[in-house]
Amino acid sequence: MRLDRIYKIALFFAICFTILAGRIYYLQGVASEDLKVMAENQRRKTVNIDQYPRGDFLDRNGRSLTGKNTPCLVIFPNVLAAETQQTASILADIIPVAETVIDAKLQAGIVQGKAPYILQTHLTEEQVGAIQSANLPGIFVLPLNARYDNANSAVHLLGFVGSIGPEEEAAYQEQGLAPPASGLVGKFGLEKIYDSYLQGKPHHKLAMTTDERGNPLSGFGWQYLPSYEEDQSHNVKLTIDEDVQLITARALADMQGAAVVMEVQTGDILALASSPRFDPYMNQEPPTKDAYINKALACYPPASVFKIVLSIAALEEKFPFPEDFTCIGYYALTDTYHVSCWNKKGHGPQNLATALANSCNPYFVNLGLKMGGDMIKKYAALLGLTEQNIIGYPFVDSTHIAFNSKIPGAVANASIGENGISLSPVQIAGLLSIVANGGYRVQPRLVKDIEKPDGTVVVAYPAAARERVIRSETAKTIQQYLVGAVQNGTASNAGGDLYVGGKTGTSENKGVWFAGFAPADEPRWAIVVYVSDGTAGGKEGAQVFKEISENMAKLENLL
Repeated sequence: MRLDRIYKIALFFAICFTILAGRIYYLQGVASEDLKVMAENQRRKTVNIDQYPRGDFLDRNGRSLTGKNTPCLVIFPNVLAAETQQTASILADIIPVAETVIDAKLQAGIVQGKAPYILQTHLTEEQVGAIQSANLPGIFVLPLNARYDNANSAVHLLGFVGSIGPEEEAAYQEQGLAPPASGLVGKFGLEKIYDSYLQGKPHHKLAMTTDERGNPLSGFGWQYLPSYEEDQSHNVKLTIDEDVQLITARALADMQGAAVVMEVQTGDILALASSPRFDPYMNQEPPTKDAYINKALACYPPASVFKIVLSIAALEEKFPFPEDFTCIGYYALTDTYHVSCWNKKGHGPQNLATALANSCNPYFVNLGLKMGGDMIKKYAALLGLTEQNIIGYPFVDSTHIAFNSKIPGAVANASIGENGISLSPVQIAGLLSIVANGGYRVQPRLVKDIEKPDGTVVVAYPAAARERVIRSETAKTIQQYLVGAVQNGTASNAGGDLYVGGKTGTSENKGVWFAGFAPADEPRWAIVVYVSDGTAGGKEGAQVFKEISENMAKLENLL
């Protein structure tokens, strides 16, 4: 019995040993590579190389306006020090984000167990050095692809991305689609309009190896981890020229308003800027309450720029406009209601050319009343001012021409671009294009096409066919009048090294304008400037126009 018992015990241990040996063989042999990967993954902290894994916006030449590689400040929440206030205080002295905002983001990352994220993009060499010297746990500087340009030169046009909300999630479900895995959607501007095309970019990552406490292991560095997902995102190619956009945004930087640059022959928008700009990452408070409004697409009274419409109508209809009108400083509609001229002393004898150059209100009130409100409306429609259609940028339009043609006071105000007239800088650029290109109406265009990553076009947005709406003789005459306004009239501050034509506008309600074309001897660009806090179109408006036009001419080796 004792021997039998010994055999049983020996057999039991033999079986256990066999099982253990088999398990060791499996772990060290068959499954060793898989286990090694699992162990490494547990000790890896990863961050997406692309800040937002989405397709890019490209300029007309294929240059990316988004996703540019730059030094970024990256937060790893699970490696942060538990006490975040000191970290936030140090970072606030280095980057332009408030300490309270930084601290709230750090705390949220820890509490919510967030994945690593970018806190600040486009760090300077000084900022990089200061962050690295601080040696803060969980804070790293990495070369990642930031979504937005540091200058935010096209922020109002491109828009921004944010976490998906209940309404957006419901919209996906209604379409039978799964919400994006990233949890991010376009919230504003082109990011929102083309969100479904932009989604689906692979998540390429950078990985850091850590010890059991989450601290980086020296000597291991950062490792590139490619994604094997199929790239289903698309790029959106715009008509915007990156260089012209930067020129335009810089010229407008210190003002509140908008500026548009349009090719007069095609209607392609080369630049569309609005100021002040806002932070697309929402780390900073907007500088003004209206900072999020795209003023290039918003509508305002065009003031004296609208006098171009009356001038065109008078020439096209061969209307007997006065050649010997005398401006005495006001126009008397009744004994008690006068429309003032900006020149209180009066301009004296005026004809159509001098009245347009001098922006004489009484002359155009007189002309508008004689031709009638219905004719003004007719030419506003003919010149594309009753609607705002932009190829590639759908939005709900509004009423632009709304005044009572039977009321003399209403017609008088409309004649000088005030009450009842509301236009956007893009619409005014279209008007100037008609004048500059010899009389053809062109439809503004912002998007050229939607492309796969390999450049294959999946959706094209061709330019609309041009339509002649006024005689070439009329267009040429208005060109000459506007050149005269720069050389001898209210637009003189726009003159300089480049031969240009233009018209000023100073609204009684809000804002000042300058609308012109360049070069005047062979027009290529319509440039429209609106400054909401300006004092005179011939001052701030002309200043911005001059800077844009001359820098563009230098870019094209015309100066």
